[in-house]
Amino acid sequence: MISATTVEEGQVAEEIDVSTLTKKDRQATVKKLQKQMLEASDRLDFELAAQLRDMMMEIKALD
Repeated sequence: MISATTVEEGQVAEEIDVSTLTKKDRQATVKKLQKQMLEASDRLDFELAAQLRDMMMEIKALD
């Protein structure tokens, strides 16, 4: 099971089992993670940005 945790500003982390998502939903999740990764790097939170990048790569590998 591959899971992704997304965190939107001011919200609680959301755990997603991406293996159950449709291809379209996985693509949307990747876009959301990419946005969060860029925001994390802008805040100089490179550790979080790297984790988000790794999650995106795992999800992309499912397609």
